[in-house]
Amino acid sequence: MCRLFGSISLSPSSPGPWLLDDEIPFLRLANADPEALQAEGWGIAWYPPNDPRPRVEKGAQAVYAPQERDRFIEAARSSKGPLVVAHLRKASNPMGLPREQLVALENTQPFLSEEGIFAHNGWIGLPRETMPLLGARRDLLRGLNDSEVLQQLFLFHLDRTGDPLRAYPRAMEALHQVWAAHDRPGKGPHGGLNLLFAWGPRELWAFCHYTGDHGSCLSGLPRPYYEMSYQVEPARVVVVSEPTNRHLERWTPLRNGHYLRVREIGGRLVVVEGNIPGLPPMPAPSPRSKGTVPAPAPS
Repeated sequence: MCRLFGSISLSPSSPGPWLLDDEIPFLRLANADPEALQAEGWGIAWYPPNDPRPRVEKGAQAVYAPQERDRFIEAARSSKGPLVVAHLRKASNPMGLPREQLVALENTQPFLSEEGIFAHNGWIGLPRETMPLLGARRDLLRGLNDSEVLQQLFLFHLDRTGDPLRAYPRAMEALHQVWAAHDRPGKGPHGGLNLLFAWGPRELWAFCHYTGDHGSCLSGLPRPYYEMSYQVEPARVVVVSEPTNRHLERWTPLRNGHYLRVREIGGRLVVVEGNIPGLPPMPAPSPRSKGTVPAPAPS
């Protein structure tokens, strides 16, 4: 499963301390576990100071490769702003693409849009069958991957609700409907779908949603593999796939089925955590359909 990082601060700041310098830096997670390498790319997106347009630096190869590592370090040091999102990619492949199509820069997150910055981990089971639900947003797809379909599905529902907290469960419900309409194949409508969404430079959302027991963090910390964590400071909030140090008392778990919203209002950061309303229950696959669709690997 891909790894996620997000930070929002009252003044422009660098993510370098968490991405590069902490006890368990985000970068180290790329090859912390030889059985779960984040080998298919990386990206760092941010809002520069006093600029409503986000920027992004990406690489399509493993970030632990020497040349890619140098690029990641340079991007981590230079991406200074009030909001930063980073992503390490372990690619899923529910479309059954050849590797030369799967591992490509256009498939690498974070994705940028007029609405903001989007990154996630996990997979959706039937991306091609979901595309008709995107409306005009289908024309905005640039790559070949389930992640971009999920991005546009989330934004489709954000267009209609004006509220990320309503858009996320509606996107999940749409995935369930597509899966049911195609006789419930494979492992389900989706895997764990943790998501970060920067709605402009002053608002960061995180959603934690998964099923099952998948062991502990890549770093070996005693936290569930899919459970996110966040750290609140007076002038900064950081949210991650797993803590970047062993001081677990400083990190608050973002548990399964929960969301986090952080907004800069009047010179302070307002933090709200709660249950994601309206999530559809995960159904069991149809026995007669088992194996009719390539089973996606966790990303």
